[in-house]
Amino acid sequence: MAQIDISDSAMAGVKLAVRRPLTVLVWGVLLVGYVVVLLTLFGGGIVAAITSLVRTPQSAATPGVILGLVGGLFGFIALMWLGLTVLGAVVMGAALRAELEPEKKSFASLRLGGQELWLIGVNFVLGVVIFVAQMVMGLPLAVITAAMAFATLGSTHGTGPNAIVGAMAGTVGIRIIGQLVIWAVTVWLWCRLCLGPVMSFRERQFRLFESWTITKGHAWPIFLSLLLVSLMLFALYMLVYILGGAAVIGTAFSIPGITDPQAFFSRPLGDWIGLFAPAAAFLAVLFVGVAGVANAMVWTTIARIYRQLDPSVDVAATFA
Repeated sequence: MAQIDISDSAMAGVKLAVRRPLTVLVWGVLLVGYVVVLLTLFGGGIVAAITSLVRTPQSAATPGVILGLVGGLFGFIALMWLGLTVLGAVVMGAALRAELEPEKKSFASLRLGGQELWLIGVNFVLGVVIFVAQMVMGLPLAVITAAMAFATLGSTHGTGPNAIVGAMAGTVGIRIIGQLVIWAVTVWLWCRLCLGPVMSFRERQFRLFESWTITKGHAWPIFLSLLLVSLMLFALYMLVYILGGAAVIGTAFSIPGITDPQAFFSRPLGDWIGLFAPAAAFLAVLFVGVAGVANAMVWTTIARIYRQLDPSVDVAATFA
C-alpha cells in the first residue's frame, strides 16, 4: 500500500523554490503585478472620492460622488475576483506542472489551456462542496444554540445579571465547541478532496470525487504535511508583516502633519504617492516573494502527495 512521506511532501515546495527561484518569483510577479495594475487603474479614483468626502463632509456626500465611489469599488472587486481566478489557476497549474510534468518546458512552467480550465472548474465545485457542507453543519448548530439561548434567558428571568451571564456561558461554550467540530470536519473533507484538482489537471478530466478513493486512509498524513507547510508559511507571513509594517509606520511618522488628519487628507494625491512610494515598492517586493513561495509550497506539496499515492505518475528521477 502506498504511503505518504510527510517530511518529503512538506519540503517539496521549498526544494522547488531553491531549485528554480526565478520560476517561483515569476509566479509572485504575475499575481502581485495584476493587483498593482488594478490599484493603478482604480485606486486613484477611489482615493480621490474618499479624500473629497473627508475634506468637505457637509457638501461632498452627493449621490454622484457616492455612486462613483461604489462603482469604482465594485469594478475593482469584480476584476480582482475574475483576474485572480484565472491567474490563480495559471500559477497553480505551473506549480503542478513543475512537479508532475517537468519535461514540458515553458516559461516558468506557465500555460493557459485546457488543464488550467479544468482547474478553474474543479476548484469552483470544490468550493461549493465545502460551502454546502459547512451550511449543512452550521444550520443545526445555529438552531440549537438559538433555542438554548432563548431557554436560558427564559429560565433566568428576574434573576441578577451574574446569573444570566453564567447561564449564557454554557450556550457560548456549545457554540464554540460546535464551530470547532465544523472546522475539523471541513479540514478533513478538504484533505479527502484536495487531490481532485491535481488529478483533474493530470488527466484533463473532472476528477474531484475520485480523490475520495485515493486518499482513503491517508487523511491524517495529508493533514500533517499541510500543517507543516502552514507553519512554515505562517512564519514567513509574520516576517513579511513585521518588515512591511515597520516600513509603513516608519514612512508615516516621517511625514509632517501625520497627527492632524485634516491636514493630512488635504494633501494632493500626488503627494501621497510620492511619500509612500518607497514603502509601497518594498511591500510589493515582499508580497511578490511570499505569493510565489506560498503557491509553490502548497500545490507542490499536494502534487508530491499525489505522486506518492500514485507511483504510476512518470516523473524523471532528477526532478523528484
